[in-house]
Formats: sequence, C-alpha cells, structure tokens
Amino acid sequence: MGPHRPDRGQKPPRIENRCLRVVVFGGTRFIGRAIVEELSAAGHELLIVHRGNLEPDDMPPSQHLHAERMDLAAHRDELAGFDPEAAIDCRALTRADSEAVLEALPPDLRLVVISSIDVYRAFGALNDDRETDPVPLDESSPVRPARYPYRGKAPGLDDYDKLDVEDVYLAAGATSVRLPMVYGPHDYQLREEFILRRLRAGRDRIPFGSGSWLA
Repeated sequence: MGPHRPDRGQKPPRIENRCLRVVVFGGTRFIGRAIVEELSAAGHELLIVHRGNLEPDDMPPSQHLHAERMDLAAHRDELAGFDPEAAIDCRALTRADSEAVLEALPPDLRLVVISSIDVYRAFGALNDDRETDPVPLDESSPVRPARYPYRGKAPGLDDYDKLDVEDVYLAAGATSVRLPMVYGPHDYQLREEFILRRLRAGRDRIPFGSGSWLA
C-alpha cells in the first residue's frame, strides 16, 4: 500500500504551536531585544543571558542570568536547571565566544546563531574598494577566503570573524542566520540613519556610495 494522501482540497491536519523554553544570549538590545519580544509575544519561556550592564525596565517578562561569556562554564547548573529546549546566540563575535556557549549549554538543543553579511566575499571586497561577485547575494554566494577582516583596523576586533562563529555552531547542528545591514527599533548603531532621515524628510533622491548601496 502506498502512502496516504489526503483527498484533493482536503486541508492537512493542523499542527499546534508548542511553547518552548529558550535561552537567549545577548537579548537586551537591538536584534536580541527584538528576538526576545517576538518570542515572548508568542508565549515562549525565556532565560536571557547577559552581563547585566544593560537591562531595560520595559523588557518582556523573563528570567535573567548575569554572566560574562567567558565565565559561562561556572553557570552550567543554572543553564541546565532552566531545562531549555532551544538557544539563540545573538552576540557571538569570535570562535571563543561560540565555544564558551556550547560548552556551557546542555546537549541536544535546537541552536540558532546570528551571523552577518560580512561573511561573503562580495562584502569583504568592499573593504578593499573592489568588486567580486554579483548581487543580490544568497546562501550560495562565495564567502571570504581570508579571515579576520578587521584585524589591526578596529580596536577590540582582532579576533572577530563570523566565519569562525559559523564553523563552531554549524558543527553542532545549528542554524546560522546571516543578517544584512538591519535597522529598526532599539537600533543603537544607526548605520542606516543617513538614508532613513532623508526618507522621513520626503526626499525622492538620496545620494550615497556604491559600498553603502551594496550593504
């Protein structure tokens, strides 16, 4: 007997959404804050792990664990005690950042890590004022052949590389979400403000360079 197929026009059985217990690393501002608000609104139970330097009063109801990332191993019992089913890392910038989280979490979780458009070769070429690959970019676009794009160029970013982050997380079965230049509520970087303020002013022509256009 072949597989059962519903009659034409028959709706498939509805799968009810189930609330999950989710650990969010770095969920107090910008992208992490937006993720926390979405998950909370959907009814999921959250444990937000952050340093405690920023904890806005209007955060959605959730549990908090204050810890430095490199000290997470000392909080394994607290993380396990939350009994999580999933984890989202919004603030992994280096290989060490990623390894610290995975070593502290219980096994067999659904994992998501926030990555960046800067893993792509086309983005890396912008730093050298040249072009490599056609846009728009997608998951099949080539990634940068060289690592550590900001080493020696930006303070504190010598070991930054989202490709290192992806290497660690993807090996653990995670989903990597490569974000472009995002903007919205809680955006403290304001990288798109030079465009947005002209839109708010009703401008119909906005001059900007090719590098900004690609991003």
